[in-house]
Amino acid sequence: MTRWLTLKKWPTLTALLLLSLWLASPAWAQGGRFWLQAIGDNNEAIVNGRCIVLTAGANTLPTIYTTASLATAASNPLTMGATSGVCEWFAAMATTAFDAILVVDSGAYKGEAVRVDNVTRTGQHTVRVNRSGGLKRLFIPYPSAAASTATTDSRTLPAGAQVTYSVLWTTTAVVGSSLAVGHGADGAEANICSGRAPIGAGTALTESSTGSVGFSWCAASAIGVPRQIYTAAASGAIRIHNQSHLTAGFAIISYTPGANEP
Repeated sequence: MTRWLTLKKWPTLTALLLLSLWLASPAWAQGGRFWLQAIGDNNEAIVNGRCIVLTAGANTLPTIYTTASLATAASNPLTMGATSGVCEWFAAMATTAFDAILVVDSGAYKGEAVRVDNVTRTGQHTVRVNRSGGLKRLFIPYPSAAASTATTDSRTLPAGAQVTYSVLWTTTAVVGSSLAVGHGADGAEANICSGRAPIGAGTALTESSTGSVGFSWCAASAIGVPRQIYTAAASGAIRIHNQSHLTAGFAIISYTPGANEP
């Protein structure tokens, strides 16, 4: 009788074992949803920007996902929704919080940037962006490939803008590398941040180094003397030159606006 009862339990035990293995498999992996929505002074959605998602309490960009299945990694920064202004991402349930920086690339709120700490699944999701601040910031991503020529970014400085200072935020470094940042026509590759002197030769300048992860001051130099203010004579795109080094990060350009953009 006892042996019969033991045998009778085997199908149930086997089913429980198979169920536990299935729940532990990647196919069953489920993540939690995080999201933020940028809104303006009149509660309108801000749609022309990006969300830089950060590891909570750090300045590193974590791996985030496009859906709850955690099957596909999402781009980071995320692009705000075209009509909603929402940035949405997913992460493992064990991750309970992120930090984020919302940056606006164009439109009426161009140049605004808001940092939001402790973004949770159930906390506050709307982020109000105020356009009345005098100082604006552009977050220009480093080129996605090592290149011997400058890359023209889609973001622009308006005519009359005064660049007060610039910072390089390097998330992937290459020893001995530096970055040049410029504004305007071809050849204007270092009037904001010098990089190497001259371009493509010499050693990396300390103030424009991308040789280690973290932040470094970035400035143009005139005969070796750094100058902090650059004035945009006309509206134009930002050009960025990694000088054949595959680094990653953002050139953060702080400026006060002058005339309107065309």
